[in-house]
Amino acid sequence: MLAQLTEDDWILRAEAMYYLAQHQAIEAIPELTRLVQNESLSSWERGRALIARVKIDSKESAKLLLSYVQHQDLELRLASAEGLEFITPPNFDLIEKLLQDENLKVKTRALSTLAFHSPQKALPHLQSFSKDLKKDQIPIFIRALVSAAQADHQQQIEKLLARCSPEESILVAEALDDLSRPQAIPVLLQLLDEFQVKDLRYAQILGILGRFDSQQLKGELQKLLEPPQDEGIRKASTILTQLVHLPELGKDLAKALKQAKNVETIRLGLIALGRHSMEPDQHKELFKNYLTHEQAVIRALAIRCLAHCESVNLFDQLKERMADSSVPVVQAALQALLSAPVSDAPRGEMVVYLEEALLSEHETTRNLAFKLLGAAGSKEDFKPAIKLLGDRLQSTDEDRRLTAAKALGSIAPDEEIEFVAKAQGYLANFRVIGTFLNDRENNGFQTVYPPEKEIDFEKKYPSKYVWSLDGRRHNNQEEIEREIGWSEVKVDQTNGKLLLALVVPPPGSLSVAYAVSDFNVVGDEEVFLSIDGDDAFKVWLNGEKILEKESTFKDRQDSIAEEKKLKLQLKPEWNRILVKSSNINHRWWVRLRLTNAEGKPIRVRSR
Repeated sequence: MLAQLTEDDWILRAEAMYYLAQHQAIEAIPELTRLVQNESLSSWERGRALIARVKIDSKESAKLLLSYVQHQDLELRLASAEGLEFITPPNFDLIEKLLQDENLKVKTRALSTLAFHSPQKALPHLQSFSKDLKKDQIPIFIRALVSAAQADHQQQIEKLLARCSPEESILVAEALDDLSRPQAIPVLLQLLDEFQVKDLRYAQILGILGRFDSQQLKGELQKLLEPPQDEGIRKASTILTQLVHLPELGKDLAKALKQAKNVETIRLGLIALGRHSMEPDQHKELFKNYLTHEQAVIRALAIRCLAHCESVNLFDQLKERMADSSVPVVQAALQALLSAPVSDAPRGEMVVYLEEALLSEHETTRNLAFKLLGAAGSKEDFKPAIKLLGDRLQSTDEDRRLTAAKALGSIAPDEEIEFVAKAQGYLANFRVIGTFLNDRENNGFQTVYPPEKEIDFEKKYPSKYVWSLDGRRHNNQEEIEREIGWSEVKVDQTNGKLLLALVVPPPGSLSVAYAVSDFNVVGDEEVFLSIDGDDAFKVWLNGEKILEKESTFKDRQDSIAEEKKLKLQLKPEWNRILVKSSNINHRWWVRLRLTNAEGKPIRVRSR
């Protein structure tokens, strides 16, 4: 910012002045003094530099102000009048000189400074000034009234504000920007009435209010709630939401909110009370009452507020909302329940609890319900879930099928995972052998190993491997020999993936494995194979190679090869698929799915 004071752009210089004054940067004084004295600059910028210098060092700046109190340039005299507010002890002689200025703006600014230092001395001037006040003097005159802090001034301020347009009202707010007197708070609160909450000027006034201590704001917020009126409740709620943490005002706001009928008032009040900083558990009964409000937006908001209460069993409170007529309300309830303790869920009854949501026509609602079933359901829910949702596993809509499968898999007993996989058409029963040696170039994928020549589940074979977890042979690692044989495995993932690294001896990197599945198709439909895997695979059907796919290798990333809906020529009885899969590093899996032409799963028997 010190460097920015010397930039050519006046906007950058003005920004630096403001920042350096706020942070009392005494290092800026020499450059600020040069800017004040630089007659080639605009008088406005010189005035800003003067004020910044005064704010940083009021004692030494008093002498400098002497040069500008009676300067011929209006902006510099205005800056002098403003700067004198920051001189302590106050220089009343200079202030009096400015009060005699021929320009009303300068006189009004000087009056504000006098009111700041000595309300009693300012009172006679305030009375005389108010008679001939022009519109452009109103903002600074209101600042003077606020500084003087007399009881009867509030009524006078209200009359002046009534003369202001919204554009002029924001000038009043800016005039009070750096005035820390708590008497400014009710004026700023009144100015909020001129603007909509989404208006940037509303946010600007909130920013000014945010500079006050929360305890200074507390008393004025209480006044807004007594007696309860919509505008006061909305204003207090917005400030409690955006500016201050005053949980002690929660009871006052809750009491006022009970009288409110306006939906926007209720909405803003609930948002304020539902914040963690407002200790929402104190207001849980209020939130419960709004769960049946006629407006869906309020019901949904009440749900979100209850979700912030630690002492509420959401599963008990939101049961009826599962059948709410509003989709957003149901979704809000499901989202809230996803963050609730699963120990509160009705064990063995989650399918009944979620039935309407699970069968909803709305995809987002269904997905949330499935996610909640997977998170809060238990093994006791599996059979009811299969009864209700089993047909979803047959769906040709892949997202719908996988969402249901994931939820069912989350609550399925270990022995039922295979059932969920098979219901979707995945081959789930295999005999597996591995590992055979591979290398960084995936040459093992093209090497012919014994299972490609014969399938004998009783035989064992010598194999080699290198111990590598990252897919690299380090420092000429020697190959290690071992004997490997076939083992029976079942897919234990509802997404149908056979995780090869978990069913063959380690390490998994730089490896090749084979998997065999014997199956018989139920029915006489045409059968199509979809297969994917990481990093490459070959497929033989009944001894004949029908497919070969190799992905582009990505180091330590998924490198997925895939083939969709390859038509198979099957024998009437038992068929055998042999899959060769190779891996360099990262995850290692293969997945086979049988469907008809429309993508519906084919029922198979395995052996």
